Amino acid sequence: MKSIYSIFIVIVFLMIGTCFGQIIVCPIYQMPSFPGGDDSLNSYLRNNLKYPKEALKDSVQGIVYTNFIVDETGKIIDVKILKSIRNDLDSEAIRVVCLMPDWKPVKQGGKYVKVSFNLPIKFTINK
Repeated sequence: MKSIYSIFIVIVFLMIGTCFGQIIVCPIYQMPSFPGGDDSLNSYLRNNLKYPKEALKDSVQGIVYTNFIVDETGKIIDVKILKSIRNDLDSEAIRVVCLMPDWKPVKQGGKYVKVSFNLPIKFTINK
């Protein structure tokens, strides 16, 4: 079921990077997951995303592309914007991502690893 704020989950870019001096393992054969899966993620975003008043007044819509690391314990760290719409929508996307509960982390080779995850958040005004 689609929510007011459509959410599209994009496959993580499979590339080697570093975060706090540790290598992010690549390639990843399993992705981290929001507790309860994609439907729960959609519900979380629908219930917690607040359309900024100025953006609503200006009828600004679009997709804010976020990126974050799901660490070995499932915590969301290093949240950033990959593609911006405007500051108020970007700030709201960051706020809601930072407040997410811990995700199910990825285990690779018998060890939990950090994984980079891209999450586009679509802001749409329903009339």
